Amino acid sequence: MSTENYRAYQREKRRSGNGFLAAITVLVFGIFLVILIAALVLVPRLVRAADAAQTVLTEIDTTLGEGKAEQMLEDLHTLVESSSAGVETATEKLEAIDIDSLNGAIGDLATVVEPLANVVEQLRGVVEAWPF
Repeated sequence: MSTENYRAYQREKRRSGNGFLAAITVLVFGIFLVILIAALVLVPRLVRAADAAQTVLTEIDTTLGEGKAEQMLEDLHTLVESSSAGVETATEKLEAIDIDSLNGAIGDLATVVEPLANVVEQLRGVVEAWPF
């Protein structure tokens, strides 16, 4: 390879390397631009969320600092006691039910209703056959 050819080869190599460097530069700039836009969009939202959380935490701190926590716990205790009493009453009523007698009553009812159902079915056939 002659010196002239070598110099031309080196110039061509630099030009192709410059194109690659330009492509990487554009890619890095694009990534930076995407990150910048995301930051401009997300940061205000995060600041608003943090402000809202701070407001809620301040209200909770104020509420608990005023002695309302004790009242809330007393109310919760009262609610649990009344619910417990209700469940106990319901359990007692369920235990008081005589399942065998209930099953017998349901069987007796079925025995009475079956003939009535047959009569109604026969009447339906008569009414459908009636020429109106």
